[in-house]
Amino acid sequence: MVLLIITWALGLILGFSLLQWGLDTGSDPRPNLTSQLYTSGLTFFTVGFGDVSPRTSLAKLIAVAEAGTGFGFIAVVIGYLPVLYQLYARREIHVMQLDARAGSPPCALTLLCRHAQADAKDELAALLRRAIAESW
Repeated sequence: MVLLIITWALGLILGFSLLQWGLDTGSDPRPNLTSQLYTSGLTFFTVGFGDVSPRTSLAKLIAVAEAGTGFGFIAVVIGYLPVLYQLYARREIHVMQLDARAGSPPCALTLLCRHAQADAKDELAALLRRAIAESW
């Protein structure tokens, strides 16, 4: 999941840097793509050291849009983290319940044997159905 978030951020930074690089065709000397990536990263994460600034009105508009996209991206990531934690915690609850039924460390054979000895095969089927349904 973290790799996906990093990929999204890098894709947005690369896209905005290519837009800025394409706009600087008439400037002399033309900035290279590496400096545009640096500028785009600073703008996306709203650091803004002030050493590089857009020159044209359209480039300034794109920089503002990129800063807004960066704020929105960071807000979405921060808002999504509690959801991920909640899903992880719910999964851990199921693991702990299975741990109690399947021994420690949990083993599928132990789970089957305990339910077979107690003649609780229907209860095992319901447990597995519930675990599968809640994991999706």
